[in-house]
Amino acid sequence: GSSDLGLLANNLVAFVNEGQQPSGSDPLAKVKIMIQDMVDKLKRQAADEAEHKGWCDDQLAKNKIAQETADADIKKYSAREVKLRAEIAQLDEDIIDVTAALNETKTKRAESVKLRLEEKASNEEAIEDSSEAIDAVEAAIKVLKDYYAQNGDDVDLLQVHQSAIASPTGVIGMLEVVKSDFARLLDKTQKAEQSAADSFRATDLETNVTIAQL
Repeated sequence: GSSDLGLLANNLVAFVNEGQQPSGSDPLAKVKIMIQDMVDKLKRQAADEAEHKGWCDDQLAKNKIAQETADADIKKYSAREVKLRAEIAQLDEDIIDVTAALNETKTKRAESVKLRLEEKASNEEAIEDSSEAIDAVEAAIKVLKDYYAQNGDDVDLLQVHQSAIASPTGVIGMLEVVKSDFARLLDKTQKAEQSAADSFRATDLETNVTIAQL
């Protein structure tokens, strides 16, 4: 660089100030050697600087590529983050909706179970009452048949509504009709209870499946 050139100039000045040179010697020989040494040194420095510059340029290129790759990754992951946040928000809304639907379904099922239990209790009570009534009528018919079998056509004990029950056949016939009515009621109630139970089981199964899926 400039310092080397300055050193060369100083050496040249010193050489001129030396005065007489030995006879027969080349007065520029020493200068040529000094200049050649300086040129060689400058070439080596230039080569070193060129090599260092090449390394720097290579590093800068690599850093630029790395920065561009990093920027692209940042954009990609930022977009993915935005998408995931949107999906999370949607899932939060879905959870709220599903939870509300689940609570509503459970509430309706609880009401359905309560009504079914009340219906079952009512039907079982009606079935029991009908069965007891049939047993009571059958017992009464038996008592009357036994009585008439022992006393013939004597109906003195049955003066109330005598026109409707003027004979043992009329009394027993009336009781048979009552028994038949209770039997029909019993059969109807039993079938209604069975149908209600089957319907409830099917509906409750569907409800439980729905709850399990929510």
